[in-house]
Amino acid sequence: MQQAGQGGFEFEAVSVTGDGMLLLAGSLGPAPGAGPVGAAFAVVERRSLAEREFPASLDGGPAGGTAVRCTIPLAALAAPEDELLDLFFLLRGPSGTVRTRVAWQPEGLNWLPYPTKFGNLSFKRKGA
Repeated sequence: MQQAGQGGFEFEAVSVTGDGMLLLAGSLGPAPGAGPVGAAFAVVERRSLAEREFPASLDGGPAGGTAVRCTIPLAALAAPEDELLDLFFLLRGPSGTVRTRVAWQPEGLNWLPYPTKFGNLSFKRKGA
């Protein structure tokens, strides 16, 4: 888990389903005063700065926190082949929107999945 940053968002999980959906999960700690009005994840192309937003669901938890979930079709992340995409969390409240860069540094993760040109699942080392 990543530590809560600005806006109190804590990133917890990322996964890709077999049918090409990117699943993002996190949480918000208890908010003083009025709670969030809405949330989304923004995917930003690093060079062109083109941005796409995907709504996130907010579900209250028993300890006063809020679970955050979002599903993004990988096909919706159309970008040039050599482009990098950055992920931001957007929390909307009565006083405006807080934008937080999503941090992700899992320890011990050396392999990442990728589809081969024949549509098979393979893995490559991070950074390769």
